Amino acid sequence: MKRRTFIRNTAAFLPGIFLAPSLLSGCKREDLSESTKTVVIIGAGVAGLGAAYTLKQAGLQNLIVLEARDRIGGRVWTDQSLGFPVDLGASWIHGPSRRNPLVDLASSAGLESSVTDDDSQVVYNANGDAFTDDEFDTAEAEYLQLLKDVINSGSKDASVRDRIEALQPDALNDAWMLYFLSSYDEFDYGADIDQLSSQYYQEDRAFAGKDEIVKNGYGKLPEYLATGIDVRLSEVVSAIDYSSASIRVTTGTSTYDADHVIIAVPLGVLKSNGITFTPALPAEKTGAMGRMSMGAMNKVVLSFPSAFWDIDSQYIGYTGPTKGKYNYFLNFRKFGSENVLMTFAYGDFAEQMEAQTDQQVQDDVMAHLQAIYGTGIPLPSGFLRSNWKSDPFTQGSYCPAVKGMNGDEFEVLSGTVDDRIYFAGEHTSQDYRGTVHGAYLSGVREAERVMQEL
Repeated sequence: MKRRTFIRNTAAFLPGIFLAPSLLSGCKREDLSESTKTVVIIGAGVAGLGAAYTLKQAGLQNLIVLEARDRIGGRVWTDQSLGFPVDLGASWIHGPSRRNPLVDLASSAGLESSVTDDDSQVVYNANGDAFTDDEFDTAEAEYLQLLKDVINSGSKDASVRDRIEALQPDALNDAWMLYFLSSYDEFDYGADIDQLSSQYYQEDRAFAGKDEIVKNGYGKLPEYLATGIDVRLSEVVSAIDYSSASIRVTTGTSTYDADHVIIAVPLGVLKSNGITFTPALPAEKTGAMGRMSMGAMNKVVLSFPSAFWDIDSQYIGYTGPTKGKYNYFLNFRKFGSENVLMTFAYGDFAEQMEAQTDQQVQDDVMAHLQAIYGTGIPLPSGFLRSNWKSDPFTQGSYCPAVKGMNGDEFEVLSGTVDDRIYFAGEHTSQDYRGTVHGAYLSGVREAERVMQEL
C-alpha cells in the first residue's frame, strides 16, 4: 500500500499527483530483427524483464536474461503453498490510472485486482479497545501536522527521527504517533525513521487513482513479460569485464559474451560487491551507492479455519508499544473467501524479526491479535513470512531516500557506463522508486537506450 498521495493531499504541503513523463507514451518500436548484436540482462525481476520484453517487442534476436534464483520475478513473488496465491513481495498496483503502464500490462497478464480503501480501518489500543472515528481523526491530524513541520525543517543529514526529536521530543512516546509513523511512513518507504531523509524521503511522484491490490497473484506479471524470452535460472553473476570490445559476463557455471549488458539487480546486491566490475565502476556511481541504502519491510501471513475479526474492515490497526511491530493487519476477506490476515514488520524491527524462528514470529503476531480479540481465538492453520533483508538476492525490500543523500543518487545510478553497461531497477528511478511501475519503467528506459546503440 502507498499512502504518499494521501499524505501529500491531506497535509497540503507537498505537490499532489504528477503526470507521467514522456516515456509513458510508449517505447520506440524500431525493427531490430536484423541486428546481430547480443544483449545480456542480469536479473529477471520486473525491471530486467521489462527491458527484455521491450527489446523482444522491437525484434531483437540475441537476448539472454540471467537470473540468480530458481524462479523469475525477484521481489514480485507469489507463494501458492497455502493453496491460494499470496504475494510476499509486491501486492499493489499504485495509481492505476491510464497513464500507469502496469494497467494495460496487468490486463494482458490476467491479473485481477480490487480497489483498496485506506479509510476502511478500525484501530485498537493495547487493551483491545477500539478507537472512535473522532479519536482517530484527531490523532491523525496531529501526526500530519508534525510531519509537515518535519519536512519543512528537513535537512540532508537529519533523519525523520532527528527532526521529530528536535521539534517534539515526547512524540515518540505516543502510541498513536508510533502507529502512524510505522504503518504510513516506514511502510511506504521501506526504512526506519532513523534512516529516512527528512529532506528527500517524500520527493517522489505518484500516478492518479486509488491503489488496487492484486488478488490472483502478482507473479502473473513477470510470467507474461518473460514469455518467449531466453531466461536462464540459477545463474549467479560474479563478474562483468568490459575492458575489451566484447563484454564478458561470468557466472558460477558459464561465461557469456555481449555487446551490451543491462544490470537489473537490486541495490542491495550491487552494494554487497557480489559482482566484480573490470574496470571498476566510476567513483560517482559507487559514491552514490555508498550514500544509499536498502530498507526493510516484511510480511507475515496467517490463515485461520474461520474469521474471528470484523470482515467488513479492510485494515485492522493496533497501537502497541513497539514501533514497526505488527501494528497493521490487512483483511483478505475483503477481497475473497480466504480467512487470512496479513501483517507487516517495518524498519529496524523488520530486520530484528528476520533473526526469529517462524514460531517466535507467529507467537508475537498472535499476541497482538489476542490483545484485540481475546485468548479464545483459533490458532492459525497456515503461516508464511518474508525475509527480504537477509535474502542474498535482494538484501532489502526497496530503496528509500535516506539521510546523507544529496538528492541526485537515483539519477546517478541510472547513468550508462562506457555506453555499454546499463542500470535498471526501482533504485534507479528518481520519480517512482520503491514501486513495480518504477522498476518496469526503468527497464523500458534502459532498453530504449540500448536501441539507440544497436
